[in-house]
Amino acid sequence: MTNQAALEVIGTIGGAFIALSLVPQVIHTYKIKKAGDISYIYQFIYIFGCTLVNTYAIPLGLWPIFVPCVIEQSLIMLLTVMKYVYDKEEARNGMILKEEGPTQHSVESTTTKASEEDVSDMEAANAPLLAPLL
Repeated sequence: MTNQAALEVIGTIGGAFIALSLVPQVIHTYKIKKAGDISYIYQFIYIFGCTLVNTYAIPLGLWPIFVPCVIEQSLIMLLTVMKYVYDKEEARNGMILKEEGPTQHSVESTTTKASEEDVSDMEAANAPLLAPLL
């Protein structure tokens, strides 16, 4: 195997690992049906970056770069669609809950009032932490 062929194999394997790095996020998002923590800005920058890399790699015949990047771009686009659908569904469910109003439940409160002594102990313990801020 020549040095060029070895480098292409290494590049292809590396590209495959990078491309597949999005698979766990796609699976996780599908399982929990939420994507609120994923930024649209991040996704659009990622898609734009992949588009530029593919535009560079295709004319030069850089298949070890092009193929994994197409996989990455497909996965990030799928994740973007999932985010859109799940965010829309979550907003719709929030509107339904808001329209129905709160439900009536009688739940006994398990909280207790903090005594003045407890409050002063907490203030004393936090004073050294807050001093630089004041």
